[in-house]
Amino acid sequence: MIISNIGSLHCGGIYHNVTDFGTCSGLITIGEIKEEKEDKETKYYCDFGITIDERIADGFYFIKSIELMQYLLNHPKILQDEISKEIKREDITK
Repeated sequence: MIISNIGSLHCGGIYHNVTDFGTCSGLITIGEIKEEKEDKETKYYCDFGITIDERIADGFYFIKSIELMQYLLNHPKILQDEISKEIKREDITK
């Protein structure tokens, strides 16, 4: 997996790379951190670009993995739970 922070280039996460997928099967890019003001609070966000070689994961598996990763990023306290604790599919898709 290649992980690249391209936020310093002032762009969002990209979905393409010039790396030979035979050598590395996945790419994650992290875009520029942006600020959004809502009422009296400020929220920060950034885009992620994620690509995986279809020879190792089909689209169904890929989207389910991305949904789980998004859920964990939005609920990081779950990562402090015991590893044996199950994350239910219906919690992820809410």
